[in-house]
Amino acid sequence: MTSLGLTVQPSNSTHQCGQNYQRLPTIWIWILFMIWKKLKTLFTKRQHNKDGNFPPATLSLTECYAEIDTKNRWQGDIYPKNAFWPESLPTQDVPYWMLLNRTCQLYEGEGRRVKLPYLNYIAVYPINKFVSVGKTLKNQIDHIIKKQESVIFMPAYPEKGIDLPLVGNFNLVYTFALDSTPSASKKILQLSSPFCEHTFQKFARFFYTVGFDDSNIKSKEYITLLVKEL
Repeated sequence: MTSLGLTVQPSNSTHQCGQNYQRLPTIWIWILFMIWKKLKTLFTKRQHNKDGNFPPATLSLTECYAEIDTKNRWQGDIYPKNAFWPESLPTQDVPYWMLLNRTCQLYEGEGRRVKLPYLNYIAVYPINKFVSVGKTLKNQIDHIIKKQESVIFMPAYPEKGIDLPLVGNFNLVYTFALDSTPSASKKILQLSSPFCEHTFQKFARFFYTVGFDDSNIKSKEYITLLVKEL
């Protein structure tokens, strides 16, 4: 390419800046970095613990129950009725209530509080409230444990004062104002993993089932017509 007679002299500024940067002692770079880290920690408020919105998991004691965390609420916590304000209970006939809300909605600590104004609970009864003694007792218990979708069966735990198995009734869900609900220290049982996840998957299947009248597409006439079209 033909030159137009212009001569461009390379600038020394970049080279000089590089030299000045190289002259900056390494110790000062380290000091500035540490000051930045301290300031960041000071002005950035942590909202979560190292496990996110979940408190540290407690030790599983049995297949169904875990060591009780007295500082944090967990989904599946079971409370006696006398842990609630008496005026807030819809009935005195329910001896226990199981916390329904997800654990991530219940986390408190490091500057966080439960933001939900209400918490939801499932009614829990001893199994003798669901069965009648007689020749069909075995079949009744078998039905509760294996087939009945509207309940969750939970084994007895005598070590915690629960001498009879418990049954959670998905048909009876009640909402309590947060201020009327007991603190984590009042729980008597805490579900272990994965039994807790199993419990609320079953609840979701039951609670969110949507009825649909599919008698038309199951009719013999419709199937016959479909066969002819194919």
